[in-house]
Amino acid sequence: LANKRQERSWHRRARGPSVMKGLAAARGFPRRGQRLHSGIPATVPILLAYAAASASAAPSQHVNRGHLRSFAETGAAFACPPLAGSLMNRMQTLLRSDARCKAPRKALAPLLAPMRGVRTFHTMSVDQEATESMAVDGMMDEPSKQYAGEILCNRALNMKRIKAIGFDMDYTLAQYIPETFEILAHRGAMEKLVKHMGYPKEILNLPDYNPTSYQRGLIIDKARGNIIKMDRHMYCKIAFHGTTPLAKGERSNLYASLNQKDYSAGKFANIDTLFSLPDAFMFAHLVTFVDENRETYEQLQSKSYEQIYKDVRKAVDLCHRDGVIKDRVAEDPGKYIQSEPGIIQMLKRYKSSGRKVFLLTNSLWDYTNVVMNHINGNSKLEDRNLDWLDLFDLVIVGACKPSFLEDEYLSLFRIHPNDGGRLSNMDNALFDPPEVSLASGKVFQGGNYQHLHYLLGPTLVAGEQLIYVGDHMFSDVIRGKRSLGWGTAL
Repeated sequence: LANKRQERSWHRRARGPSVMKGLAAARGFPRRGQRLHSGIPATVPILLAYAAASASAAPSQHVNRGHLRSFAETGAAFACPPLAGSLMNRMQTLLRSDARCKAPRKALAPLLAPMRGVRTFHTMSVDQEATESMAVDGMMDEPSKQYAGEILCNRALNMKRIKAIGFDMDYTLAQYIPETFEILAHRGAMEKLVKHMGYPKEILNLPDYNPTSYQRGLIIDKARGNIIKMDRHMYCKIAFHGTTPLAKGERSNLYASLNQKDYSAGKFANIDTLFSLPDAFMFAHLVTFVDENRETYEQLQSKSYEQIYKDVRKAVDLCHRDGVIKDRVAEDPGKYIQSEPGIIQMLKRYKSSGRKVFLLTNSLWDYTNVVMNHINGNSKLEDRNLDWLDLFDLVIVGACKPSFLEDEYLSLFRIHPNDGGRLSNMDNALFDPPEVSLASGKVFQGGNYQHLHYLLGPTLVAGEQLIYVGDHMFSDVIRGKRSLGWGTAL
């Protein structure tokens, strides 16, 4: 397809009358030279139309199997499941509608074979409309395959130039169990709303946290009490007021005229981390409760939706700070943290390859020590030790991201693990040679990106030779990439 002569040849074939039915079936295809939004040349859907037309031809008409084979190879080269799904749906419809099409069925076999075992495709339309999920019926003769630990990626990374690899801890190295961990935040926050923020005790009878109710990527409209789902064009596709869905007309009246900057204002909050899911659940049910009982309880009459959101955030933050959550996890880490034996081997392989490996987390030392001991296989209190520190060249806790990535004036402190976690000043952190600072210990608290780059060593070219893996779209991925040029992984 990179060859212009071959591309013109495909277009000449596509202009013939034999492909009119295929072009009609594949409505919305771009003109010659136009490109799809994913960067795929317009020739690919033209090929789709040609193949679809050939598949609908009568047995007496000529069917060029070589063209179909070329298209199958092209689809495999572009590795585009959405486009392949669109092709499969349309071709199968044509084949079912015309019982005479026996030869094309055999010609399509090489194309159908790689897609077996897949139940759902996403159709990509070239006019960039919202993605539509389509189920394929009658095509697959094998049951859907379940995820078995495969690694899926959408870009290549040359690891030869990576000199340092960093990890967040919460929801990155440590994967929490939603049914047990997040419910601690929900129940603890509801109790604080009653005891400290004036909510009636009847809210304790609201439904318990359900981890399947919400997901990352949603937006909370704090002023209107809504939770909305946007597409990539900032179009509101779904909206709930509390737990009640809004009709299309209501959604359009509220959000049709808003642009991307409007959603960046203070009246909206992004659900961009797994820690935010209990917040969304509580906010939705409290909005419904307040709407239904505002006149019944005097203390609720002054509660605006925005105030409800602030109360929820404050209550959840208190649970993370006062031990309601972390003290329970420390008692029995295995109940709240998934077992991931491959994590330790991964860290050892990275370190043995000669790369610097560091831990950068917002959690404080005492909790970090509990979680990392559990990951290292020492869950019980009497078995905990500091052996896990050998997995890292540098450990920074209490980092206060995203400020760590932006504020160059934040101070760094040394932690003394063998002295009860005592802190000491590191005023000379950027003046003493890195090997001198690390000789007395490699565990620190706070600081900023300059301290991190300096302590990793003079041979590191900050940014292009460092990759950081985290779970927070803004604090871990976007901010590190835009502000410092780090390579990032979510």
